[in-house]
Amino acid sequence: MHLQLLGRFLQSPRSIGSIVPSSKFLVHALVDPIPWDKIKTVVELGGGTGVVTNAIANRISPDAKAFIFENDPILSKQLQDRFPHFQHAEDAQQMQVVLQKNNIEKVDAIISCLPFANFPSMLTTRILEEASSVLMNDGIFVQFQYSLQMKKYLLNHFGQVDVRFVPINIPPSFVYICKLGG
Repeated sequence: MHLQLLGRFLQSPRSIGSIVPSSKFLVHALVDPIPWDKIKTVVELGGGTGVVTNAIANRISPDAKAFIFENDPILSKQLQDRFPHFQHAEDAQQMQVVLQKNNIEKVDAIISCLPFANFPSMLTTRILEEASSVLMNDGIFVQFQYSLQMKKYLLNHFGQVDVRFVPINIPPSFVYICKLGG
C-alpha cells in the first residue's frame, strides 16, 4: 500500500496528499468525533487507499449510506472493489448533484482527507461551500491537514471549528472538527 500510494503521489502530487497512509491514530481522530449511532448518511472526501473508508465500514450501521469521493481513477477502482456496498463518486465539487441523484438532500457527517494545501483557494472554497450546503444543521464536518492554514477557510463556512493535534502520524497532523452552528 505504501509503494502504491508513493506511485500515485509521484504521478499526481497535487491531488494525492501524502506518500503514506494515515496512521491508526489519525484515523481514530477523524472518526471518533462522529456519533455513529445517529448517522444515516456519511460522505468521505478523498478515499485514497481506504484506511478511513475501512473505519467507516466498521462503524456505520447496516441501514446507513456512505458516499466515497475519490478522483484518482486507480484508487477509486480499488475502493469500489473493496467497498461495493458504498456509493462511489469522483468530484467533491459535485456533492450536491451526486447526493440528489440518490434522493439525499442532507448528510449527517462528512470526513475529508482532501489535501487542501495543494489546491488553489478557489477550489478549496468551492468544495467547502458544497460540504456546508449538504450538511445537516446539526451535522459534523471533520478534516485533517498537516498545518493550521485551513482554520480561516473553515471558519468562513462553519460556525464552530475545534482543532486537535495528532502527533503520531507521518507527518504529524491537525484534525478540524466543524459544525455549522456556533
